[in-house]
Amino acid sequence: MSERVAQITTVHRAEDVRIHGRIAATLAEAGFDSVVVAPGETWSADGVSVIGLGEAQSRIGRLRLIWRAFWIIHRESFDIVQLHDPELLILAPLLKLQRRVRVIYDVHDDLSETLRERRWLPRLVRRPLATCAGLLERVLARTVDCVTAATPRIARRFEGAVVVQNFPDVATHVPRHPTPDVAEPLRLIYVGEMNPRRGARELAAAVSLASANQPVQLDVFGDVKPGALRRELRAVAGDTLRFHGWIAPSKVAWHMRQADVGLVTFHPGPNHDHSQPRKLFEYMANGLAVVASDLPRWREIVDGAECGLLVDPLSPTSIAEALIELAEDRDRLRRLGERGHDAALTQYSWATQRPILLSVYANLLDPRSRRD
Repeated sequence: MSERVAQITTVHRAEDVRIHGRIAATLAEAGFDSVVVAPGETWSADGVSVIGLGEAQSRIGRLRLIWRAFWIIHRESFDIVQLHDPELLILAPLLKLQRRVRVIYDVHDDLSETLRERRWLPRLVRRPLATCAGLLERVLARTVDCVTAATPRIARRFEGAVVVQNFPDVATHVPRHPTPDVAEPLRLIYVGEMNPRRGARELAAAVSLASANQPVQLDVFGDVKPGALRRELRAVAGDTLRFHGWIAPSKVAWHMRQADVGLVTFHPGPNHDHSQPRKLFEYMANGLAVVASDLPRWREIVDGAECGLLVDPLSPTSIAEALIELAEDRDRLRRLGERGHDAALTQYSWATQRPILLSVYANLLDPRSRRD
């Protein structure tokens, strides 16, 4: 009988690429009975079973989902559970009372820095709340059996954390050549949530500026928050900007392969400067040239691979100039995309992370690793 393992989240969609597409799917391929417990309905795909928690309509509703998740873990008798949200750490001491259960905490973001950037929190409480939350997170993380982290920088916050980076499965991506005719619109794509901190307003203004010089078309696949922002962006960019909403990751991959340039122009800030946005690597894996913010970690990746142009994300003019430059030189556009794909294949592929993940699970299932 194969070991039963579960990915637990009350925040992310069950289809989340890291949770379902990378971790849960990899464990299923390796022979584990792999489950995802997440908001929404119950279903299954790619050898992974999803147990739905229902929907939360408020922050209070999110608390209910946490306790539902706890009782599902208790009922289903998992061998290992991997927690994907900081708030789920409150379950770790309770889960450890079930001595057979091994617990992993997977850290996607720097909690302290994220809270410092939450505009809905009163300015006076942001910093002390962020400090306290970060301290509590590290204290509770000591109760789990292993911490995994999406980036090396995040991992440094937790003693003994294992880095499992959020790279794409490059083998499933096929690079394509951009349309050589400069009379054809430059096809731009943005994937993921679009909001002001992620440069939504500057992108819309840049597309509007670029379209006065070269034909361009920007397709956005993801939620726009707040909702009123969509109308504001459309008023600026007009028909050069098309919103498609959230769609399944497998379908997004097809749309990426029809595009020429992938955009990721987040504003500078502690939670962005050293981050590793998954979309950046997915653009590269699909053979797209990238236009990215000139931030420290991103500069290392983009300049190192010579796969795109770096811009000032606070300047629509800087972004527009980069778009015009690529629209006017389709041969360069192709070369940037090819180099990005080569770098993704050799350096930024999930194939490099799969054995790390499997070793974490193998070590936890080894009787000699038990600390009970």
